[in-house]
Amino acid sequence: MAVWGLSSFKSWLSKKQYERLISLLDDSFLQVRTSGCVALGALGSDVSLSGLFNHDLVFDKLLKCLKDGRVNRETVCETLMAFPRGPELLLQTAKANKNTPLVLRA
Repeated sequence: MAVWGLSSFKSWLSKKQYERLISLLDDSFLQVRTSGCVALGALGSDVSLSGLFNHDLVFDKLLKCLKDGRVNRETVCETLMAFPRGPELLLQTAKANKNTPLVLRA
């Protein structure tokens, strides 16, 4: 809940704090990865304009979570949709993974 709560303080977060949120997508606990994903989704469009973090790194980590099922696929899709390039990336991923029904379903 604390990780998710951070998204309420987006105007106060530093670059280092955003980077820490991104690193949560690699955590060993599902709940932590999911909370990090939800927090990044809540920050999505606001952060996209601020240039506080490497978008390609975020997209790579989210797409990895989507493909390997490390976070609920619907949650990852919702997070990606919060970013301006998210819908495009989801479409590309679905096209590239035609044989993966779970990605397409998400």
